[in-house]
Amino acid sequence: MAVEVETLGWVGLGFSPNGNMVGSDIMMAWVIDGEVSITDRKAVSTSLPMLDTQQDFELVEGYEEDGKTVIQFCRQLQTCDVNDMEITVGAVKIIYSWNDADPDPTPSQHTTRGVKYLKLVGATKEFPAALEDTTQMNFTMGNIAVPNDATIYWCRTFRFNQPVTKQHVVRIGAHIDSRNEKYIHHIVLYQCKETYEEMHAKCRGEDPRTELNGAVIDCVRNLISVWAVGANDFDMPLDAGFPLDPSDTYDTLMLEVHYNNPDLDSGIIDDTGFIWYVTDNLRTHDVGILYIGHSISAHMRIPPQAESFLLSTHCSGECTDLFPHPLNVIATFPHSHTAGASIWTQIIRDKKEIDYLDLNLNYDFDFQGFIIPDEPIILQPGDELILNCLYNSKTRSEFTLGGISTEEEMCFNFLFYYPKIDIPYCITRFDKETSFNAALDSFQCNNVDVNNITTHEELVAGASDIERT
Repeated sequence: MAVEVETLGWVGLGFSPNGNMVGSDIMMAWVIDGEVSITDRKAVSTSLPMLDTQQDFELVEGYEEDGKTVIQFCRQLQTCDVNDMEITVGAVKIIYSWNDADPDPTPSQHTTRGVKYLKLVGATKEFPAALEDTTQMNFTMGNIAVPNDATIYWCRTFRFNQPVTKQHVVRIGAHIDSRNEKYIHHIVLYQCKETYEEMHAKCRGEDPRTELNGAVIDCVRNLISVWAVGANDFDMPLDAGFPLDPSDTYDTLMLEVHYNNPDLDSGIIDDTGFIWYVTDNLRTHDVGILYIGHSISAHMRIPPQAESFLLSTHCSGECTDLFPHPLNVIATFPHSHTAGASIWTQIIRDKKEIDYLDLNLNYDFDFQGFIIPDEPIILQPGDELILNCLYNSKTRSEFTLGGISTEEEMCFNFLFYYPKIDIPYCITRFDKETSFNAALDSFQCNNVDVNNITTHEELVAGASDIERT
């Protein structure tokens, strides 16, 4: 890693578990008369971080030039030092600071500080772009007037004529209206079984909102493009593309945008959506998308004041036995909301965990995106997938329910794979009492007075039920 700062004093960079200084694993460095000093420190308070007894930052290069200080350094991802933070796949909260004065003899308090979210391992990988001989297809909201509600799901339908000959989508690009970046939570494009006329009747007029219920259920289980805040465009591998096939009977697409407007701003005009890059030069493999996770339901319950509440969902071996052949997973897109702290997916084969499909121990709602493995991960028929979502609700005083708003929660993962199969989803749907009993156990572990908690009359017992095609 390297830092470059417009200062001739000391510079600091730290890995933080929560974006704050206390608890952070910090590098501080400076250059005096051409001599570089670098130190490994631990912040136990808001004062000068203490020197770590095990120095794990290795200087590569350091110098001052044109009013800037440049420090390049290395550090192991896992140092086996109790004072160091393990660096894992996913967003890492990076704190930074500096002072224009050199230490004399110790560093004085910072004059500038801040925090950023960076993906340091794995998740920053992207497939190379190959957009020669492509044309664009645009699916956007068309400058709609967005109501000033806190949570808005807005839909627009498109009549889609399949091409005369097969084509491949090789890039899924997000078109985020620059006027409204702070409002866009996620965008999704669905392929609908219903006719254009049927879907247009459900998604039209002055108030075309959807709540992901029965009105659009055939659409929302056939997802073909996804983007969420913090993500980049998605380029397919050079040997694969999402197919547009003349034999496909779907003739309707539905674009859905989730607007998050907690300040109830008015006058929002939006043209957000997707841009497909399409080629006639077919690639070897057809890409599909498999949706796994928890159904969007208020039966999903997260207790308040819980530092770690784990919810696990299962795609059973009985479901994956329906796969006609192995799947090569080329990317995943895990998703939860603001209480989400970690998300990871386990692969179980013959009752043994064999691998992680993905691992994001530092999930950040504001920095989502595709996780791309170094090589495709193979899922065999009969494998079990366990998607784990870990939540932190320490600052909340009420239950957090599953639902569509940013303040509610979700737990799912979109798997991009090839060769494509006709199974769009494998989801868990907890029945009513299971989720409540888990939340109640967490309450008791956290010494919360359950007698003061208002519960829902429908919270009664049961077990998880795997829904499959």
